[in-house]
Amino acid sequence: MLKNPPFSLVPENTKGKETNLEHSISLNSEAEAITKYQVARDRLFRPNCWHELAGSATAEFTLMSTEGIEKNNALELNEYIRIDIPGPGPAAGDHFDWVRISRIMENFVDGVDESAGIQLKPCKNPFDNTKGTAHFFDESASSTLIVQREGSNLFAFYHGRNEVPNNDDVSFGDKVRNSLVAVAAIAGLSEIQWKSLIKGILE
Repeated sequence: MLKNPPFSLVPENTKGKETNLEHSISLNSEAEAITKYQVARDRLFRPNCWHELAGSATAEFTLMSTEGIEKNNALELNEYIRIDIPGPGPAAGDHFDWVRISRIMENFVDGVDESAGIQLKPCKNPFDNTKGTAHFFDESASSTLIVQREGSNLFAFYHGRNEVPNNDDVSFGDKVRNSLVAVAAIAGLSEIQWKSLIKGILE
């Protein structure tokens, strides 16, 4: 169990909301857990499957290369994820929210057998960066997803940090939209999304 998030990947929360979620499963043997961990790691690194794992009422995620091409394979550092949240999207993101894959780490958690994690950061629309940050949280926020194995036990974690509405350097319409979505997320709606996803990644 990850009692304290590894700050090599999870930043300190200095403003706004902090979110910490966890899901775990126990397998019958370590060999079974090793196989299941590889499945979970593969799911973590393939955002295009996250909607299916989390459920029909959740956001849709599309991995985009740095050249703007949709990808179906594993994510890489500095690529982007285009997020289609139910309801209207921000004009700054051509009606999508955008995040950049800012960190990827493996076997970085002391005292566990295997670990893998990614950090996502809100960003401008990478293919039209003349506008402001295209996300309902501002660019100081982050989302970190981690999977790890301890013997025959698997864990998945979500850590949200510095979650505040993105109301700077965006249009009035986006300010209204971002405020409404961010308030709903801070109130707990985003936790439903992330709880469903980390459960789906493991199970």
